[in-house]
Amino acid sequence: MLVVGLLLLALGVTGCALTVSPPGARESASDARWHVWRFRFARADDGSVRSYLDNLVADRVLFDVVAEQQSQILLWRFHRRWPDDLTGHQLSLMVYAPETTALAMSNMIARNPLVPELIQQGYLVEWRIDPPSRDIAASPAGLSDRHWGESVQREWPHFIMGASRFWVGLTRDAATARQDMALHARYIAVEEDVDDFWYGRARHALLHHLNALFAYRPIEYYDGTPIRF
Repeated sequence: MLVVGLLLLALGVTGCALTVSPPGARESASDARWHVWRFRFARADDGSVRSYLDNLVADRVLFDVVAEQQSQILLWRFHRRWPDDLTGHQLSLMVYAPETTALAMSNMIARNPLVPELIQQGYLVEWRIDPPSRDIAASPAGLSDRHWGESVQREWPHFIMGASRFWVGLTRDAATARQDMALHARYIAVEEDVDDFWYGRARHALLHHLNALFAYRPIEYYDGTPIRF
């Protein structure tokens, strides 16, 4: 497969599978850096975004990879986007871990039969590992928004890791309850379940309790209105 071949070349591996060091104690945090896997999806024939594919790939490809390597991972998170631009619909997994851990994760992704299946069916355009520049990747705060204060940049990766785990956990639970459904129909239904939670229950379960941590202080809405949750 072209994408996997390019990945292997980019990682300096030819003619064999990716290799990793034997499992052991967590490597030094000083060896960690950010590694980013990108999964770019095709739009439907009518131009609509098949956003349920994020749930599908997160659950069936990436969640188990993170769980398998969790003893070596310091930080991780998902990022979703689908503007109408050259990149379009893309799911990213961002992991702060040593290089050997990233190699092991790439190897697991490359062996997952669902990945080439989605490409052959026209759902997945490509997947690749896209390491940021070394000066950015070396810091836990390296991928945080530069408009934020330094302390927020430093602490935000811990917050979004928990949120990512929560989202993919809801996805897996909903998928497990629908094992009798065909794959794509299952994850369309899964996304509907997660959307229902967000619409009807996230205000209390997530926003209210987050607001409580910040002493129920109001937050400024886009139009300048102060609101509490």
